[in-house]
Order: sequence, then structure tokens, then C-alpha cells
Amino acid sequence: MMAWWVDGQPEITEKLVQAVLDFYKAAALFPAPDPAFVIADFRRYYGIDLMTMDFLHWWEFLSLFRAHPEDSGCMKRIGYRSCDLSKIKNRAERDRIRKIQESIALSWEPEEDFGDALWQSMGL
Repeated sequence: MMAWWVDGQPEITEKLVQAVLDFYKAAALFPAPDPAFVIADFRRYYGIDLMTMDFLHWWEFLSLFRAHPEDSGCMKRIGYRSCDLSKIKNRAERDRIRKIQESIALSWEPEEDFGDALWQSMGL
């Protein structure tokens, strides 16, 4: 991939690696929902089976994902996860949302820091 640069290879800095990682994770666009809900919502709303299709461009995927209706499984979960409990005045409602958040919390933790692994794989 570095051979694609016409004017020579750019200097690989921590900022560059972080930008690539953010792009890869689409960190600025949305938090990662559960894969099963992504697959189900693409089938339900767009008739696209992500498990059997040969190709879907990343930008098309992001556009379709961001256009999911608010009542889709993905968007509901994202909404609950991002809900600020301190802004909910009603105690019963706050407790209800907290229980939902606990039940759908993302528990995945990387076994190693991906950025460090990337730096090491590049010999840096």
C-alpha cells in the first residue's frame, strides 16, 4: 500500500496510525453495535444479507448503517448505550434505562492494544 504514494512514502507517526485506526473503526461515526443486530437490520430494512454477499463497499455500508430508522435494533441499542442517566429526573425511568444499559453493555476488551501491535508489526 505504501507503494501507492506518488511523492514518496509519508513519515509514519503516532498521529497517522491513530488516524488510520479511527478510520478503520469508524470511531467518529458511531459506536459499535452488536453484529447480530447489524446483520438483522440490513436484511430487514434493505433486503441485504451481509453473510452471503460478495462485496459491499465500506462507504455504502456506512451510508446504509447511518440511515437505519430510529426504531431499528441497532439504533435502539446505540440510543440506550449513549443515554445520559444523570439527565433523567424520574427515578423509575432512570432505573429502567440503567437495567437496559447493563443488559446490553459492550463487554469486549481487546487482548492487546491494537495500536501497539500495529507499531510492532511495522518494526517501529
